[in-house]
Amino acid sequence: MFLSVVLIFSALIRQADALSIQEKTIQHDASAVLKLIQVYVTDVNGTPIKDLKKENFILFDNGERKIITDFEKHILADLKGT
Repeated sequence: MFLSVVLIFSALIRQADALSIQEKTIQHDASAVLKLIQVYVTDVNGTPIKDLKKENFILFDNGERKIITDFEKHILADLKGT
């Protein structure tokens, strides 16, 4: 009789441990660094090159190649006439 009580009690403890493990919330932490890099590209005569794409650039940070995740093109107005 004593042995069966111990076995039942042991089984109940295992079930309680299993439930407490299932109730724990899984949490993941992540971080990212976003760097904005502005460039002004001209030809040898100083004329802006306006048809550049992300694929025209290779980016390195401290000697390590990085992926360019986003690319925006902004064309400035010609201010020479002012």
